[in-house]
Amino acid sequence: MLKNIKVKFERLFILINHKSFQNVIKIVLNYIFEQFIAIGYIYKAELSGINYVLIDNDLEFKRMNELDLELMQKKYYKEFNETIQSDILSKLHIPNVEGFIVKNGDDICGYFFLAYGKSESEKEKKYLNIEKNGYLFSDYVFEKYRGKKIHQYSIYKRLIILKEKKYMTATCLIQNDNVPSIKSYEKFGFHKYLIKYFFKFGNLLRSKDHYKNI
Repeated sequence: MLKNIKVKFERLFILINHKSFQNVIKIVLNYIFEQFIAIGYIYKAELSGINYVLIDNDLEFKRMNELDLELMQKKYYKEFNETIQSDILSKLHIPNVEGFIVKNGDDICGYFFLAYGKSESEKEKKYLNIEKNGYLFSDYVFEKYRGKKIHQYSIYKRLIILKEKKYMTATCLIQNDNVPSIKSYEKFGFHKYLIKYFFKFGNLLRSKDHYKNI
């Protein structure tokens, strides 16, 4: 812990070397902000005009079950440990929430979730001023399948489900440094709608439901 703090301050001193006092203050404040605050964006899309993203692979999109969790834990134990498996299982038992997987033959490529008529929190729902909204979350593509448009395919399939259920909008929460995910969602008309702030505690993020309109 102390060693990590020392390394961070050594990096900070390198940054501020040979800078004017005003620039030093800015660097220090930005550094502190980056160490303790993370930024996410609530993206929103209207479902009236979904653009189809062509997927060449022979893929299958299906609802997730507990057997799928066991298969993922065995095959991808480095990416899908018992803690993640327990978390995903708990999500499957939340009302109005469904989990999905994308398969390539017998192989599972990733897992994805969709909440019906919900947003990430009640405060977010207030900001969005919507009642019947679909919320896409907990998207994950296993490393061996990244870069093959699996994520885009999962987004498209979930949006089609929402559209068939007569939903008008969809939202998702993406951290500002998750560029691949942002690009995938933007292909379907998602745009930044709210800023959400998180407090960092080591590798954990804690939300205080602090939002700001864009």
